[in-house]
Order: sequence, then C-alpha cells, then structure tokens
Amino acid sequence: MFTVKQQTTTTGTEPSDTTTGAVLRAMREGAGMSQRALAEGAECSHQHLAYIEQGQRPLSHDLAHRVAVAIANQYSPVAA
Repeated sequence: MFTVKQQTTTTGTEPSDTTTGAVLRAMREGAGMSQRALAEGAECSHQHLAYIEQGQRPLSHDLAHRVAVAIANQYSPVAA
C-alpha cells in the first residue's frame, strides 16, 4: 500500500502533485506498462498521464480508479 504525502511548492502555499506522480510512475513501471498502455487501459491520453507523473496535473479520483483497474487487469486480464 502506498501512502502519498502532500507536499508544498516553493511558495509554501500551493499543493504539489509531484509525490502522486512519482507513485503513479512507480506503480505503472512495476506493472511493466508503458504510459501509452496504461493510458489506453485507463481511457485517457498518454500525454495527460505524463503531465500527472511530472506533477503538472492533478490525478482525479475518477482517473485514479481507472488507472487502478487498468493496472489490476495487467496482472489478471479478463478472459474474452
């Protein structure tokens, strides 16, 4: 289980998603997935995932759920 701590920017007042992005990248790489593969499974653009991993965009609850499902499916794909 990952624990994500919220960090502050250099101004000390705004939240930073750098830690969230690092956790997302670690989970994706741990699953052996490329950004494109995860984006396809999570139904978003690979560029959006790249922005999240770089801390330039927040990770919404909805996308976090879709990412979790896509990573889980990597380990136990649904039989077609």
